[in-house]
Amino acid sequence: MRFDQIPLKYIFYVYTSLLAGIVLLSIFLLKLPGDALKIHFLDIGQGDSVLIQTPSFHEILIDGGPGNAVLSQLSEVLPFFEKTIDLVVLTHPHADHLMGLLPVIQRYRVKNVLLTGVSYPSEIYDEFLREVREQGITLYFAKADEDFLIGKTVFFDVLYPFTPLLGQKFDNVNNSSIVLRVEYQGISENFRAFFPGDVEKEVEKKLLENGIEMTADLLKAGHHGSRTSSTEAFLSAVSPQYMAIQSGEGNQFGHPHRETLISASRRGISVFRNDLFGRITFAIGEKGEVEIVTER
Repeated sequence: MRFDQIPLKYIFYVYTSLLAGIVLLSIFLLKLPGDALKIHFLDIGQGDSVLIQTPSFHEILIDGGPGNAVLSQLSEVLPFFEKTIDLVVLTHPHADHLMGLLPVIQRYRVKNVLLTGVSYPSEIYDEFLREVREQGITLYFAKADEDFLIGKTVFFDVLYPFTPLLGQKFDNVNNSSIVLRVEYQGISENFRAFFPGDVEKEVEKKLLENGIEMTADLLKAGHHGSRTSSTEAFLSAVSPQYMAIQSGEGNQFGHPHRETLISASRRGISVFRNDLFGRITFAIGEKGEVEIVTER
């Protein structure tokens, strides 16, 4: 039988079967075990939001930025079928870290939330906590002696707060921020990334005085590159090769401040800024190799 004699319904059946097979194969390939840790500094304006994707396909979101921009960023980074986030971290309840998390937990299946539980007068904070409770999301309160192993190779080391802050009030809530060091245990090399939230000089000094191991390959600059953070002593202790600065283009605070940029330059730190580069992705391979991609 020639091709032009095959009934149309059979041609349609073969075509749709092949198409379905291609789609299923694509999904399967996307879900195969990965060999890279991906850290996405999302382009969400003047605020913080970082998505970490582990080689074992766990999704961790640290902060959500000041609005809904996080949703479009997640849709560009995550596979279209991925609607689960394994862990959301709220470093502290300022709006430029918190607001985007509310639509995230309303649109995605969030399994766990890590926060400090500090007392802070904010309607959006109250709504976020209410939504977490109503959805029955597992809630953890950060303290330095409770860490997280994500899969088999990614370790979340909580460095601060030293003790639980549940219900406590802070004159400067920046200094209640969760401080994390994330370590990817590769085959031959480990890669470490340091996330200090918005902590300022006072907490940086406490970390130094407590003799905490802080060295890291990658540092997210504290408080959007403000002069209130990233002291000389702190940068010396972390000694990063790369610095990511989450600041919005033309922001009213003048972030990042000149002092921070000079300190980084003096140490030969490669600086990547959301306001200049858009979304910034660090992909770290099993042998410690680093690929950096920016997307405006």
